[in-house]
Amino acid sequence: MNRSYIRIVSALAGLAICATTATARGTPVSTAFTYQGQLKSAGVAANGSFDFQFQLFDASSGGSQVGFAQFIPGVAVTDGLFTTPVDFGAQYQGQSLFLQISVRPAGSGGAYSPLATRQPLTAAPFAQALRLPVAESGVSSGSLLSFTNTDPNGDGMRITSETDSGLVPLFRLNTAIVANSGTGNGLIAATSAASAWGLWSIVNGNSSQGLHITHSGSSGYGGVIGISNAASSATGLLVSTSGTGDVGVFTISNATSTSQAIQATSSGLGSVGTFAATNAGSAASTLLATTNGSGATAVEGTATGSSGIGVQGTGLAAGVQGDCSSSGGYGVYGISHATNNGAGNYVPAGVRGDASFAGVAGVEGFNNFGSAIYGQTSSGYGIYASNGGSNSSGYAGYFNGRVHIQGTLSKSSGSFKIDHPLDPEHKFLYHSFVESPDMKNIYDGTAVVGDDGTATVTMPDWFEALNMDFRYQLTCIGAHAPVYVSSEMSHNTFTIAGGKPGMKISWQVTGTRHDAYANYHRIAVEENKVGTEDGKYLCPEGFGKPDSLRIGNEHGEPANKGVVSSRH
Repeated sequence: MNRSYIRIVSALAGLAICATTATARGTPVSTAFTYQGQLKSAGVAANGSFDFQFQLFDASSGGSQVGFAQFIPGVAVTDGLFTTPVDFGAQYQGQSLFLQISVRPAGSGGAYSPLATRQPLTAAPFAQALRLPVAESGVSSGSLLSFTNTDPNGDGMRITSETDSGLVPLFRLNTAIVANSGTGNGLIAATSAASAWGLWSIVNGNSSQGLHITHSGSSGYGGVIGISNAASSATGLLVSTSGTGDVGVFTISNATSTSQAIQATSSGLGSVGTFAATNAGSAASTLLATTNGSGATAVEGTATGSSGIGVQGTGLAAGVQGDCSSSGGYGVYGISHATNNGAGNYVPAGVRGDASFAGVAGVEGFNNFGSAIYGQTSSGYGIYASNGGSNSSGYAGYFNGRVHIQGTLSKSSGSFKIDHPLDPEHKFLYHSFVESPDMKNIYDGTAVVGDDGTATVTMPDWFEALNMDFRYQLTCIGAHAPVYVSSEMSHNTFTIAGGKPGMKISWQVTGTRHDAYANYHRIAVEENKVGTEDGKYLCPEGFGKPDSLRIGNEHGEPANKGVVSSRH
């Protein structure tokens, strides 16, 4: 037989489009189709057994092969007619495909002789099931309908109405489903089954989004999630992640926008929003808010109800933590615009801290180099502390270490407090401070009289630079003598005379400060009460007056002294 003359005279191709499509009878259709043709050689119908090779191409000539070639050996040909099944697998995406056939005598082992013309594949009857409208039902352990587009710029499925306005996101790439309507709803997913999802989105790619909503209108919402059952205890929106990324990101890209990236409103009795991190090993923030706007606030809390709290935090390490790395910034900034008329036991405050246990601080500050707590005022109190005015229990302030006061210290009374020298384990010892209307310094010592009956006392080199208006006290020790100051302080020394040789003299000198600070900040001995202090007392009980006339009561001091109120 001259194989160069073998040719197909006629053929009929039947093709099933989708392997997962099921008929109403529930029998899946495979990707195989039946091919029937007539084989002639030199115009004479062929007889015998032949090997066939079937190939798919995306063009009538040239082009690229689609899938793998199918080799079917030993096909019986009778009077030129033959029939054989062919299965290229799931290669049919709706595009035009062309079939190329090559033959050889069965078992010859020779080369296949291709036919000169490729044949276009036409739709088979099962393909007509996809003609609109489609109404099919079936039973399948997999998906009843599955589309895969290997073109990275194409869509898996696109459904549009006649009023489609073409508002498809420009950044889309290989979109699984595009549902677009110019006047109606784009996509509705609903279920009435228990424990089911109306819409379930699964993504596995890096930097992907499970749900992306873009709203370009001038009003409305990017997304609305509502529960219409008033008796429901269901969650309006549950966002969770098992990865290492953010659970939710809300962004406004319009630089001139004054709206909120997220807004939640509740008219019920529960929380508007709850954010919870349940992984005990996580060190991430449950709620992270950042802003790079000048003067902007990352987190703002406002409470307008009676006894409401703008921001409340509860934690084992810190209830609320503020962190600032910019110069002139604040880790935590609190401001109060309220006024206080002296009524009630609470003081309006920008920041308030409460504690109800011994050894626990309501407000605590740490700084290894600067100020741990800083307070500033122009006319009030930089820091106001009170234990209710009690002098028998508690302390308005307790300092462990050095204390420096740059300014005038005024007090009602003062003393030192030390462990009692004779019973340090069980008692304290107090001594009252020495008071004076002048800014005095006291110096004392002893001097031994020489053979000439005099003694010279030398003070430090800064003595006269610090003091003026000296006063002297002399006392003989062990005997009597008419001692006196023979020469007053000069060049930081003074001289004692009239003593007996070898006599010890106890001396005391006082001086009034005249250094630069004292000259500029001389203490006024008398001062009129002004403002809120006028008509009130530092110690009203000492004058038989009520506690309401105590200076400082404008801070809301409670009447029950010694008890600090707490809102817990």
